[in-house]
Formats: sequence, structure tokens, C-alpha cells
Amino acid sequence: MDWFWLSQLLVAIAIVCDLVSFQLPQRRSVLICLVLSTALTSGHYVLLTQYSGAILMLLASLRFALSIHYQQRRLMVIFIALSILTTLFVWQSPISLWALAGSCIQTCAAFQRRQLTMRLLMLLGSGCWLAYGVAAGSPMAALLEGLFVSSNVIALYRYRRQLFSFST
Repeated sequence: MDWFWLSQLLVAIAIVCDLVSFQLPQRRSVLICLVLSTALTSGHYVLLTQYSGAILMLLASLRFALSIHYQQRRLMVIFIALSILTTLFVWQSPISLWALAGSCIQTCAAFQRRQLTMRLLMLLGSGCWLAYGVAAGSPMAALLEGLFVSSNVIALYRYRRQLFSFST
């Protein structure tokens, strides 16, 4: 098996984690799935020599792990700064900006206390990562983000319906 196919296999496993993540009701469970997914996706981008995506996904994995227990704004600012610095350090091309935008938006999402805000920001950040996956030439990364967006939209619908059923 060559590196490309191994990278696609890693993303296939990450897809399973992502599909499960936004169907889970608890914030903590969502974030644990995202820790696994982003770690696998980081390895995927390493194998494709897309180092901007790889380092930002590795930072995302660490960020999701920390945000399970901590939602302090200063951590959010630290991770955004780290994302910007590492992108400058491993800059490969303008497509790195898609990964950076997705990383910064999802960093803001990870440190939100309100579940609805977290989910909406994750959706926006996923759109940026979708653009990066397409530009990086990874069909499975594009599929991962497309499914992540779809799963998130379904979960948002269910979440909003649940909110309104309690208020009536």
C-alpha cells in the first residue's frame, strides 16, 4: 500500500469518528471523538506532505483534548496564536490559508460553553477545511468534511427541535 492510500485509510477511520461525534448529546463525548478524528487526519496530511494541514490538525487534537475540561478564553487565544505561527513556519502555498481559517474558527468553537454556538462555528470551520481538503487533492478529506458538515446540520436540526420542545 502506498502513502496516498494509507492516508485515505486514516481519513476513513476519522470519518467514522466524525459521523459519531455530532450525533452524541454531550459536549464532552463530541470532543473526545474529535480528538481522535483530528489526530488521524493530521497523520493523513503528513502522508500527503501537506504540512500546514498536518500541524493544524495536530494542534486541533490537542485543543479538543484541553477544551474538554477547560474553556478559558486565554487558551483559545493561545491556540489561535499557535495556529498562525505554525502556519507561517510551515507555509506551503495559499491553500494553507483555508486550513488556518478552519483552525481558527474551530478553535473559537471548541472553547464555547454554549452547545449551539459551538456547533455553528464548527460548521463554518468545516467549510474551510473542506476547501483545504479539495485543494490538497485528498478525496477522502473532502468527503470527511462534507460528511462532517452534513452530520452537523442534522444534529443542529435535532438540537433546535429539542430546544423548542422544552419551551412549549
